[in-house]
Amino acid sequence: HWDRYGWQSALTPREIWRRGIAALDALARAEHGAPFADLSGAQQDGLVRRLAASEGRAGDVPGFDAPHAKEFFALARRHTVEGMFSDPIHGGNRDLVGWRLIGHP
Repeated sequence: HWDRYGWQSALTPREIWRRGIAALDALARAEHGAPFADLSGAQQDGLVRRLAASEGRAGDVPGFDAPHAKEFFALARRHTVEGMFSDPIHGGNRDLVGWRLIGHP
């Protein structure tokens, strides 16, 4: 929907990142007793799957009201893809790893 209608949030991308990371870290601490960065890969994947599966309603994933879990996941996914496959001149796609992955010359 971003491609068709443009930015559709009252929050800026920076606010979504800051609030979303804080909410994800709080969720990790509440459910696993440790910050998100210190969890096992399986635990991190489980929390991220919950964000991805969210319906975007308040209370859907604890601590994600603004932004909703779905909104935070969508932005994080979009920025990850952009970083992975962008021209390295912009700071992502280090050593052309993203381009090599898809066979780009």
